Amino acid sequence: MSKQIFCDLLILLEESYGLKGSRRTATREVLGMTLYILGHHETLRKTSERFQHSTETISRYFEKGLRALTSLSMDIICPTDPQFRHTPAHIENDDRYMPYFKEIFNQAHSSLRSVIERSFGVWKNKWRILRKMPQYSFSKQCVIVVATMALHNYIRRHPSKVDPEFRACDLDETFVHPEAYEHRAQRRGTVRVTTPRVEPVIYDGTGAPEMSALREFIAHQLENARG
Repeated sequence: MSKQIFCDLLILLEESYGLKGSRRTATREVLGMTLYILGHHETLRKTSERFQHSTETISRYFEKGLRALTSLSMDIICPTDPQFRHTPAHIENDDRYMPYFKEIFNQAHSSLRSVIERSFGVWKNKWRILRKMPQYSFSKQCVIVVATMALHNYIRRHPSKVDPEFRACDLDETFVHPEAYEHRAQRRGTVRVTTPRVEPVIYDGTGAPEMSALREFIAHQLENARG
């Protein structure tokens, strides 16, 4: 995270989401501790050595940082245009997006997986705590996931556009960070899933018939609306 993004995030969390330090610990240090744990996946002991505070103090301030970020998440984990009134210029000015609704819909559906993989790749690479969180309770893990996604969206939407992970994706629309493929339960192609005392089940990656029927239905509806 760049210094500019950090400072802007600090001001936002202080003024709008209740992040505060104490007489001995500045608010910027509270945010720094929180980002350090989330970004480096460090233990409380390692973080206490880095910031020269007790593990109890680190734990308390980490909770404060997470609360502020989850409050931010309610405003930032949402579409930038909830009413979808704005059409990006590169779509609006390109006639290729208008005809052939059926083909375009199916292409958009098939490309959605790539978009998700790219997003998850950047997200998991930047916030390494997402790789392994066994020391936290399930409820705490949920909070951490929400907090890191709030940070993900904040950095992505920051006007500076200087983040290296996001820039790599912007410069190459086919780039997917290797983190996106780590610990994936299902790979492309044929996947064999086994369960105790049950015959192996084969999935060929083509999708369920119900989903195919739904895609066809929506495509026909779009085509009819187009006239």
